[in-house]
Amino acid sequence: MTTTFHIAPQYRDLLQQNGLDSFEALFAYEHGTHVDGHRDRSVTRLELTDPSGRKAVFYLKREWNPKAAMLVRRMLEEGMRFPPSRSMKEWRSLHALRRREVGTAEPVAVGEYRRGGFFRRACLLVREVPNGISLAQILSLSGEAAIGNAARRTLAVQTAAMIRRMHDRGMAFTDLYTKHVYVDPSQPGGSFRPALIDAQRARRFWHMMPTARWHDLAALCVTSMSPGCRRTDRLKFLLAYSRQSQLSPAVKLMARRIMARAEKLGGRGLDPRQSASRWQAPPGMVPINELNIKYIDNHQLLVAERYLPELRRLGLDKVEKVMRFEGGKSFREKAGRSTVRIEIEGADGQPSALYIKRHREVDGRAWLDGLLHWRKPRTRADVEYRNIIRLCEHGIASATPVALGQLQSWGRRQDSFLATEEIPDAEPADDYLRAHFAILTGDSAGSGDGTAIGDRADQGAAEQTTAPGTHGQAVADATGDNRHDSRMRHQRRRQHLRAKRRLLAEIARTARKFHQAGFYHRDFYLCHFFVREIVPEPDVIGSPQGADEKAAPDTPQRLARGTLPQWNIHLIDLQRVGYPGPGRVRRRWIIKDLAALNYSAPAGIITRTDKMRFMHIYTGRRRLDDQGRALVRDVLAKTARIARHDANMRARGET
Repeated sequence: MTTTFHIAPQYRDLLQQNGLDSFEALFAYEHGTHVDGHRDRSVTRLELTDPSGRKAVFYLKREWNPKAAMLVRRMLEEGMRFPPSRSMKEWRSLHALRRREVGTAEPVAVGEYRRGGFFRRACLLVREVPNGISLAQILSLSGEAAIGNAARRTLAVQTAAMIRRMHDRGMAFTDLYTKHVYVDPSQPGGSFRPALIDAQRARRFWHMMPTARWHDLAALCVTSMSPGCRRTDRLKFLLAYSRQSQLSPAVKLMARRIMARAEKLGGRGLDPRQSASRWQAPPGMVPINELNIKYIDNHQLLVAERYLPELRRLGLDKVEKVMRFEGGKSFREKAGRSTVRIEIEGADGQPSALYIKRHREVDGRAWLDGLLHWRKPRTRADVEYRNIIRLCEHGIASATPVALGQLQSWGRRQDSFLATEEIPDAEPADDYLRAHFAILTGDSAGSGDGTAIGDRADQGAAEQTTAPGTHGQAVADATGDNRHDSRMRHQRRRQHLRAKRRLLAEIARTARKFHQAGFYHRDFYLCHFFVREIVPEPDVIGSPQGADEKAAPDTPQRLARGTLPQWNIHLIDLQRVGYPGPGRVRRRWIIKDLAALNYSAPAGIITRTDKMRFMHIYTGRRRLDDQGRALVRDVLAKTARIARHDANMRARGET
């Protein structure tokens, strides 16, 4: 076991003052803002104060538990030598680029921990580019915020000169995307001082290959396709890079080679910070960037910072403690997994609750997949956490993730857990339908206003004992009251019917969006759709509401006052969700999901008409074609098989 740690001399005092002058201290740093991360690495933004009291911004990159397949591949690339970590490779590349007079983020410190010759943990600390803005952000500006034509062409010339200098001195960047090129627009004299970041894949050549040049220029070309970069700007860049004043046959040939490679790179290198899905959340959820997710417990526990104090108060800041925790209310207990509910104080100070799903083993297919790809298998908790993040990026609400912990190994017995916050004021869709729309069933509809049959019989007996002189008037009054009650019952049923149809339409749109985004659920029952009421919009049904009236908090009173409720739909229990990608969901999985929805629909409340309305909305057609009718037939056949399977399991006592 060996540990290597290097610090740039000019930053040694700064790191020592902040207690980060050793590898263990730097790797275990828990403060700062989580910027980005993967399964085995993360990036954290932190501010450190120097001896003079000034603050400087740094980025800490950490990696741990590298995949075996990656280590073997890199070992072959290094000529059967132990490969360096990403951090060490980027440290060397940054110094090599700076020796070649190419601007980069300033490297501050690097460290590696090795065992058996292979690195197990590594970290790299770099300083933020002063006043830096990525080229992707510059090109995304529009209107008055966009830079002028002259400034844009100056930027193209300076960037081309930097890249040509790098290539001429024997280095290729490989990931030369606009998000990795930073400029400083505040420099006087029209200088932008372009600099490069994320150099872990930079390569050095004894003789620069033309294909390496074309690849770098193609990566820059494909990520600059935005309204902020015009064809004239690209032409200016190409001429400055080739050091020509006009297009020559050689420059035209190079342009064709670059465009051919750019077509193969479509979709790569996009800046995730420019994606609205990273900064916006579905209704009822917190944006991902506001959670500020960070690693603790030796990078075995991933937790949202806003919930960390409460978890530490409960003693749940380590994976082993969570797996041994015996408090809370047991919600579900099965072989190999369990779910408990724990009451906490929410981030806003209001009472809330967490659902902690603990798993003791990994899925068999995930275990085999990990062995085939030479990596540790994905735990069930990790799969569900990733699915929550993906759903949020596609605009589908789920439960808010709080913490993910896992003790990974090569065996099937692996402890993992996922903690999610309880969805406030929400309930399963099937329970919601039974609770709020039972008036539409035959039993409830008979009484209409909920009056018992015995009460109506007593009322009739009282009418018979009325004084003879007032009998005619009493009968007339009773007849008028009955007519009024009948109209009110009819109006109330019509209001409930419209509300039910609106809710089913919302569920149908969610199901359609879910499948179109490339997901399938495998447990697509109504109990996994959580319905949460939000502030309703006025919808006139009968008499209008007064201007000074406020909507009642519960659905029956809202419907009685002529206001249709609105809902947010949250999809939960995502540990079995598959994600083949948009347009790749096989038809059999769609049929299985829709059959599960059909089977779980409450009988008597969801009618055949409701189901056909659902299919019309799901397919996006006012009239089903041959494919739509075939889909309905297959869904009905699958529903029957699910019903038989469920009946057999109940007969064996397995549910």
